[in-house]
Amino acid sequence: MSRWIGWWVTMSAMAVVGCTGDDKNDDDIVPRDTDADADADADADADTDADTDADTDTDVPVTGLCVPLQTAPGTAVGPSDDLAAAISAADGGDVLELAKGVYTLKAPLQIDRPLTIVSASGIASDVTLDMNYAAGDLLVVGSSDVTIGHLTLTRSGRDLVFVQPPAETALTGLRIHDVQFRDPGRNAMTLNGASIADDGTFPGVDDSEISCNDFLLSDTGRDNTAAICDTGAISADAIRNVIIRDNRSEGFWCVSGVNGLPNVRVSTGSRDVLITRNNIVDTRFGIQVGDTPAVEIRDYEDGNVECGEEAVQASGVTVTNNIVGAFDEAMTANNFVRAGILLNDACNSTVLHNSTYSVVVPTSGIEYIGERTSGIVANNLLSHSLRRIADAVIMVDGNVEDVDPSTWFYPAMRDFHTSPGAVGVINEGLETYLDIVDIDIDGEKRDSRPDVGADEL
Repeated sequence: MSRWIGWWVTMSAMAVVGCTGDDKNDDDIVPRDTDADADADADADADTDADTDADTDTDVPVTGLCVPLQTAPGTAVGPSDDLAAAISAADGGDVLELAKGVYTLKAPLQIDRPLTIVSASGIASDVTLDMNYAAGDLLVVGSSDVTIGHLTLTRSGRDLVFVQPPAETALTGLRIHDVQFRDPGRNAMTLNGASIADDGTFPGVDDSEISCNDFLLSDTGRDNTAAICDTGAISADAIRNVIIRDNRSEGFWCVSGVNGLPNVRVSTGSRDVLITRNNIVDTRFGIQVGDTPAVEIRDYEDGNVECGEEAVQASGVTVTNNIVGAFDEAMTANNFVRAGILLNDACNSTVLHNSTYSVVVPTSGIEYIGERTSGIVANNLLSHSLRRIADAVIMVDGNVEDVDPSTWFYPAMRDFHTSPGAVGVINEGLETYLDIVDIDIDGEKRDSRPDVGADEL
């Protein structure tokens, strides 16, 4: 069981600590030993030794494959260089290695060809692209096979990263890894699957991965967001086969008295998306899959028999091992908390082993809406309740609702892992779903008697 206390300080000094686990074999990353545990316990015995040193691993969280990208040698770029010109001069497939420093931007950077842009050191905090709230998005990606890694992006006029396919063909092969997103003017990241031609088509953003990133909206940054509170960490429309994993997000809420956007939103005909092992704290609205049914939506030539003839807002989306916590006193003082996870017009959904917490009574812990919303909600741990609306056809199995506050490890320090003393949670999960969720939020193996929620003690 890895703990996140001290995580924020550690992230500012290291490239990817705080990223945990992985479900796939990545060819472009290399392993790195990040276990700075002072007791030198390698835990090779699957934690069956009843370790008596009471070590909660607050120094460095367990990491699986959240490690630096492996890239070919590239072209060196420095803070005094014209970064926009360097991007324009690069050939497709080139690598740009940015030297340590602050790069001040006055206009959006357009990426219209396959490129890799990374810090030369592999440390995100070494390289900052600062827009100082100038108009527009900081990075605009309009090409397939773009990789952005180990950078800090801050103070955009609109989104820090805006991704949109250039024509009728889906944009694919996007990789955004270990990027520190700081204080966007709107969303930290938008994946917009609509065609740039504005012809009403949705070619999509497909076959991509958003991994091991750190999203923060600070108190100062919050004052610079739009009055309508149009801000979130990740907003995705019309995406397919995209993995959103091992990200940390904090502070995406507004003081304007409205709800704000979900921290992670996947909708407008999105399909076959995996949202896993994300740690989302101080948010009024955690993860939203689907939305109110609409006419303009991405459809698929192969159809979707399970979801009917008409396209739904989301289908085949899997949400596992996420923690969603709402604790901040300023956030909750005058504004309600909407939900930890919400499904709306979301067919064939799989929501397993998530933990949702709110210090005030939310609308719901997990909510499912609409007669076309279907699937399974199981082994989730909730501080409050599940809620079904408008004939949603959801199988509910093995969830634990309305748990005692002592169930959570250390909410005041934004750690919503499960407390070792939790009652009715440890070893109480159904083993039925171990083939889907065999590890926890920290990448640790679940045993044959799994714990309810995101964390396996």
